[in-house]
Amino acid sequence: MEVRSRVKSTNASENLHKELEKIRINTGGYFQSREVLYAKWQIYLRRLKERRWLKPEPKFKNVLGELHRLFRSVYKAEEGHEVN
Repeated sequence: MEVRSRVKSTNASENLHKELEKIRINTGGYFQSREVLYAKWQIYLRRLKERRWLKPEPKFKNVLGELHRLFRSVYKAEEGHEVN
């Protein structure tokens, strides 16, 4: 309940979609394969974790473990690619 209003907001997901679109445009307008898409997306997410997401918002920090558990229970691995 502490972070429900922030999670229900679409701002974060819209921002991630915008970044994915930038990556697609910078690779020539399309991804050559799913593997290329997954690789480039993983690189982007890893950079976020190492920089901007290194220090989560205090409200999220308190419930981060629970959010990870909920996320993994809802989203299953797709085609052998695990959710990290």
